[in-house]
Amino acid sequence: MEITLGAVVAKLDAFSDRQAEMNATLRDLAGAVNRLSVIEERQTNDRSSIGRAFGALDRVDMEIKSVASRVEKLEQHQPMQGFTNGLVIKIVWLVLAAVVGAGMSGLLTKMPLPPIQVQGLSR
Repeated sequence: MEITLGAVVAKLDAFSDRQAEMNATLRDLAGAVNRLSVIEERQTNDRSSIGRAFGALDRVDMEIKSVASRVEKLEQHQPMQGFTNGLVIKIVWLVLAAVVGAGMSGLLTKMPLPPIQVQGLSR
């Protein structure tokens, strides 16, 4: 079997073409790996951001529960406070009515006022 120079050159050219294709493929793979590493870094940052967001949501949830508890306690005391407020208003009206009634009946003008004595002053 005789190998000619032309056949060797043709095989070397074919080998060179395949090597160039492999180099291009390796460059494409390297670019893809770089893009994947960027994506992975972004996902890592997103995970940590999501973790911080859930932590903030937990704190807000605890604060909402605390406020709800305080509102519930205030609502439980509200009927008693309304009763007390109503009672105080009724007493004020009763005293006012008594004073007005006494004034209209002349009872307040008929009562003598006690003399005021101030110590330390001489007349």
